[in-house]
Amino acid sequence: MTGDYDTNVVYIKLTNGVTQRVAFDNGLNPFRNQYRLGPFNWIMDSSMRKTFKLTEKRGTLRVGIDVFNVFNNQGMNAPGSNGVVTMNRSFNPYGFQPRQVQGSFRFEF
Repeated sequence: MTGDYDTNVVYIKLTNGVTQRVAFDNGLNPFRNQYRLGPFNWIMDSSMRKTFKLTEKRGTLRVGIDVFNVFNNQGMNAPGSNGVVTMNRSFNPYGFQPRQVQGSFRFEF
C-alpha cells in the first residue's frame, strides 16, 4: 500500500471483508483548472472641470475637458467561442477607439 502513495489509487473495503484496489475517479476533467489569459481589455476615461467667477453678483464660466481612452490603449477584441481573435473591426464602433479629447464651455448668468 505504501507504493500507491501520491497516486490516484484508492482501497475500498467491501461488505464481505475483501479490500478492493480501484483507481480514483471524481468524474471531473483533469484540465478543468487550466486557463489562458485573454486580452487585457480596459479603457480609462478622465474629466476635468473648472469654474470661473466673472462678476461678483452673477456670471460664471465653466470650462470642461473630457479625455476618452487616456492612455491610448489599443486593446484587442475578445476571443470568440472557438478561441480565435479576429482583428477585423478592432478599431470600429465594435472595438477600441483611439484617444479622443472633447472640450466644453458653459456660461451662466
